[in-house]
Amino acid sequence: LTPREVLEDARKLGKEEEEVSLLKVPSEEELVCVL
Repeated sequence: LTPREVLEDARKLGKEEEEVSLLKVPSEEELVCVL
């Protein structure tokens, strides 16, 4: 997955699960945690 795809997936999950933390643009450190 590219960082852009990760962000898109995070936004989709955020909308579905109403996770506010996933709606904001994650920092590089947060992206590393996701991966």
